[in-house]
Parts: sequence; C-alpha cells; structure tokens
Amino acid sequence: MTTSRYNKQWFNIWVRPPTESKNLEEITHPENDRVDRAMGVRDVFCKMLSGSSNTSSVFMEEEQSHPWLRPVGLADGFCSPPPLGVRYSLRVIHNFSQGQLDDESGHIFAADPWWRLDTRAERHDALKLHSNYQDWSRRSPLISADASPFSTKDRARKLVTNGRGQVRVSLIDNMVRLRAGLPFFSAIEEMQHYGVDDPYHQNYAFYEHEILYPYVITSEEIVATWKWSSIEAYLETHSIEEWVENRIKAELNRHEQSSLSRWRAQHPVINVSEMAIKNA
Repeated sequence: MTTSRYNKQWFNIWVRPPTESKNLEEITHPENDRVDRAMGVRDVFCKMLSGSSNTSSVFMEEEQSHPWLRPVGLADGFCSPPPLGVRYSLRVIHNFSQGQLDDESGHIFAADPWWRLDTRAERHDALKLHSNYQDWSRRSPLISADASPFSTKDRARKLVTNGRGQVRVSLIDNMVRLRAGLPFFSAIEEMQHYGVDDPYHQNYAFYEHEILYPYVITSEEIVATWKWSSIEAYLETHSIEEWVENRIKAELNRHEQSSLSRWRAQHPVINVSEMAIKNA
C-alpha cells in the first residue's frame, strides 16, 4: 500500500526516501547500497515537535521531565534495554490498519504524524485514543507492535476470521531503533504513568506485550515482512517456537549483524571507546 500524500509530505520534507523496489511477498533489504537515514528521521522528530533541531527541546517541557527520546549513537553495551526487554517485535498490518507499510519508502507511518506530543495532556490523550480500539474519532500518532509471537499469532488469526483483508506481519529490529535514539516504549508503562485507564477493565491484559512507536518505524528497522498466509502454512507443520528460531531469529541475526557493522563504521570513536572499556 502506498502512503497517503498527507503522511508522505511529513517525511519527505527532510528525508529522502530509499529508491530500491519492495516486494510485498517478502520485503527484505539488500545488503549493499543502503544509506542509514536514522539520524535524518530524528531531525524530523525535532523539527516537527519543537520547530528546532535542538534535541534538548524535542517534546518541550514534558520531554524534560519524562523523556521519550533516547541517547543517540550509544554502543549496545551502553544502551538502556529495549521496552519489555525484547530485541524484536512484530507488527501486524491489515487492510484497515491506521499505520500502514508504505511500499515506496519501506517505512511504516502512523496515521497522524502531525500530532504534537510535547505536553502531558497530549501524551495522555494520544495513549487514551490508541488504547481504545473502538475509538476512531481521531487518527493516532502511535504504531503498535507485539513483543510476543504468541500474541501476534492470536491477533493475526482473529483479523483473518473477521475478514480484515490481507494480513501481513513485519519483523522489527529494536536494537536499530535504540542506537538511533528514536522513541518507543511499553504501552502499559506509559498508560499507567499518564493515568490512562484500561478501557476494557481487564487490568491492562490487552497491552501486556504491546510496544508503541511514535510517528514512524523506519525501513532500517524493518527486517522483513511476510504475508500471514505464508506463516500460517508454515505453522501447519511447525510450532511457534520453530517459527521463532528458524525464521524470526535467523532473519533478525542476519539483519542485526549488517546493521551493527554499518553503525560501527559510522561511529569509530565510540566504537574504540567501547573496546577500550571492555579491555580495561
């Protein structure tokens, strides 16, 4: 699916989209001729939310008291752990999803990337809207993904049963986002911090494995995208655990090795410091 002009305008103001073609049967990124645009994306966050590229003012006063952005360019050993402690997450996309995968750029855009998240009230309202699956009164600036493949399986099968059209699953490398300093967080933790009640009165059970990504998940973070029908066919003869080991982790390890090599080449000073500390 192609991103609407509304969202494409937001991203193309500062960041040139990639030119390589994307195959929706299985979207993977070639090892060569790739430019890491994560820092450009972070500049977009800064400019859209504060009118400045000064990262100290990105979510204005609320970011100062409760940061969503993470430090840029830290080596893995110096990064805080990813939300829920998981290296990867799985984004389920169907024909009616608000956050769609753009087949031109390879990014997943939130439905409303113009919603400022610079105050406590705006963050509360965004989390409240996003957590209520029946509330379509306004587009969301947040994108959901599952930290559990079992949750992904249940969600995808329910969507197929409910006739939501073609269902796809994108594998997201959370370590790439960590190194880029882009925000993402546990849905439960932020809902509770901002006083958002569980709209379904299930003690936040629906959000136990949910990770939220503001505005965009970049193509650099997306390892691969599969049609759910192909995953379902694999699960007819294999377990979920085998799917994780043989497909998810295999793709993730390949992607992470390539991504980390590029990161180290772009951050030689930090990389040398990291090695010196380890060898001390």
